[in-house]
Amino acid sequence: MTTSTLEKLNSSSGLKTDQKKISKISRVYRSYSSLLCGSVACALVLLLGSYVYFVNQTVWNVAKRQAAQTKINDLSSDISNLESNYMTLKHAISLDQAKSLGFNAVSASDAFFVGRSTVGKIDSVALTN
Repeated sequence: MTTSTLEKLNSSSGLKTDQKKISKISRVYRSYSSLLCGSVACALVLLLGSYVYFVNQTVWNVAKRQAAQTKINDLSSDISNLESNYMTLKHAISLDQAKSLGFNAVSASDAFFVGRSTVGKIDSVALTN
Protein backbone atom coordinates (compact mmCIF):
# COMPACT_ATOMS: atom_id res chain seq x y z
CA MET A 1 0.00 0.00 0.00
CA THR A 2 1.09 3.47 -0.64
CA THR A 3 1.33 6.24 1.87
CA SER A 4 -1.60 8.09 0.39
CA THR A 5 -3.86 5.08 0.77
CA LEU A 6 -2.93 4.74 4.45
CA GLU A 7 -3.61 8.42 5.01
CA LYS A 8 -7.01 8.06 3.39
CA LEU A 9 -7.85 5.08 5.63
CA ASN A 10 -6.71 6.87 8.78
CA SER A 11 -8.58 10.01 7.94
CA SER A 12 -11.81 8.27 7.05
CA SER A 13 -14.75 8.55 9.40
CA GLY A 14 -15.15 4.75 9.46
CA LEU A 15 -12.17 4.38 11.75
CA LYS A 16 -13.53 6.92 14.23
CA THR A 17 -16.91 5.19 14.21
CA ASP A 18 -15.21 1.86 14.90
CA GLN A 19 -13.29 3.36 17.80
CA LYS A 20 -16.51 4.78 19.27
CA LYS A 21 -18.19 1.39 18.98
CA ILE A 22 -15.23 -0.31 20.62
CA SER A 23 -15.16 2.17 23.50
CA LYS A 24 -18.93 1.76 24.03
CA ILE A 25 -18.61 -2.04 24.07
CA SER A 26 -15.68 -1.71 26.46
CA ARG A 27 -17.74 0.42 28.88
CA VAL A 28 -20.65 -2.05 28.76
CA TYR A 29 -18.26 -4.95 29.29
CA ARG A 30 -16.65 -3.26 32.31
CA SER A 31 -20.02 -2.49 33.85
CA TYR A 32 -21.23 -6.08 33.52
CA SER A 33 -17.94 -7.86 34.16
CA SER A 34 -18.15 -7.48 37.96
CA LEU A 35 -21.76 -8.69 37.89
CA LEU A 36 -20.78 -11.64 35.73
CA CYS A 37 -17.82 -12.52 37.97
CA GLY A 38 -20.04 -12.30 41.06
CA SER A 39 -22.66 -14.54 39.48
CA VAL A 40 -20.08 -17.12 38.45
CA ALA A 41 -18.54 -17.03 41.94
CA CYS A 42 -21.96 -17.53 43.58
CA ALA A 43 -22.78 -20.39 41.22
CA LEU A 44 -19.41 -22.00 41.97
CA VAL A 45 -19.93 -21.72 45.74
CA LEU A 46 -23.45 -23.14 45.39
CA LEU A 47 -22.25 -26.07 43.29
CA LEU A 48 -19.36 -26.76 45.66
CA GLY A 49 -21.69 -26.67 48.67
CA SER A 50 -24.15 -29.00 46.93
CA TYR A 51 -21.34 -31.40 46.09
CA VAL A 52 -20.11 -31.50 49.70
CA TYR A 53 -23.66 -31.99 50.99
CA PHE A 54 -24.47 -34.86 48.64
CA VAL A 55 -21.15 -36.62 49.26
CA ASN A 56 -21.77 -36.28 53.00
CA GLN A 57 -25.28 -37.74 52.65
CA THR A 58 -23.91 -40.63 50.61
CA VAL A 59 -21.32 -41.46 53.26
CA TRP A 60 -23.94 -41.33 56.03
CA ASN A 61 -26.32 -43.55 54.05
CA VAL A 62 -23.58 -46.11 53.44
CA ALA A 63 -22.74 -46.13 57.16
CA LYS A 64 -26.42 -46.52 58.10
CA ARG A 65 -26.85 -49.35 55.59
CA GLN A 66 -23.85 -51.19 57.03
CA ALA A 67 -25.23 -50.80 60.56
CA ALA A 68 -28.63 -52.08 59.42
CA GLN A 69 -27.00 -55.03 57.64
CA THR A 70 -25.08 -55.90 60.81
CA LYS A 71 -28.29 -55.80 62.84
CA ILE A 72 -30.08 -57.96 60.24
CA ASN A 73 -27.27 -60.52 60.42
CA ASP A 74 -27.44 -60.57 64.24
CA LEU A 75 -31.22 -61.01 64.24
CA SER A 76 -30.96 -63.72 61.60
CA SER A 77 -28.47 -65.57 63.77
CA ASP A 78 -30.76 -65.23 66.82
CA ILE A 79 -33.73 -66.56 64.84
CA SER A 80 -31.68 -69.53 63.65
CA ASN A 81 -30.67 -70.34 67.22
CA LEU A 82 -34.28 -70.10 68.42
CA GLU A 83 -35.49 -72.35 65.59
CA SER A 84 -32.79 -74.88 66.43
CA ASN A 85 -33.80 -74.87 70.10
CA TYR A 86 -37.47 -75.22 69.14
CA MET A 87 -36.80 -78.22 66.91
CA THR A 88 -34.67 -79.85 69.61
CA LEU A 89 -37.39 -79.40 72.24
CA LYS A 90 -40.14 -80.47 69.85
CA HIS A 91 -38.43 -83.76 69.03
CA ALA A 92 -37.60 -84.37 72.70
CA ILE A 93 -41.27 -84.69 73.74
CA SER A 94 -42.43 -88.27 74.09
CA LEU A 95 -45.84 -89.85 74.82
CA ASP A 96 -44.75 -90.67 78.38
CA GLN A 97 -43.69 -87.06 78.96
CA ALA A 98 -47.03 -85.77 77.66
CA LYS A 99 -48.95 -88.13 79.99
CA SER A 100 -46.83 -86.98 82.94
CA LEU A 101 -47.81 -83.40 82.15
CA GLY A 102 -51.51 -84.29 82.27
CA PHE A 103 -52.33 -84.84 78.62
CA ASN A 104 -54.57 -87.83 77.89
CA ALA A 105 -54.80 -89.90 74.75
CA VAL A 106 -58.03 -89.33 72.83
CA SER A 107 -59.80 -92.15 71.06
CA ALA A 108 -61.43 -91.71 67.70
CA SER A 109 -64.93 -91.92 69.25
CA ASP A 110 -64.13 -89.12 71.73
CA ALA A 111 -62.61 -86.84 69.10
CA PHE A 112 -64.68 -83.89 68.01
CA PHE A 113 -63.71 -81.82 64.98
CA VAL A 114 -65.29 -78.57 63.94
CA GLY A 115 -65.46 -77.94 60.22
CA ARG A 116 -65.41 -74.54 58.59
CA SER A 117 -69.11 -74.65 57.73
CA THR A 118 -70.18 -75.15 61.38
CA VAL A 119 -68.10 -72.39 62.93
CA GLY A 120 -70.87 -69.79 62.63
CA LYS A 121 -73.64 -72.19 63.80
CA ILE A 122 -73.16 -72.24 67.57
CA ASP A 123 -76.66 -73.58 68.37
CA SER A 124 -76.05 -76.76 66.33
CA VAL A 125 -72.76 -77.60 68.07
CA ALA A 126 -73.16 -79.63 71.24
CA LEU A 127 -70.31 -79.42 73.67
CA THR A 128 -69.93 -82.31 76.09
CA ASN A 129 -67.55 -83.04 78.93
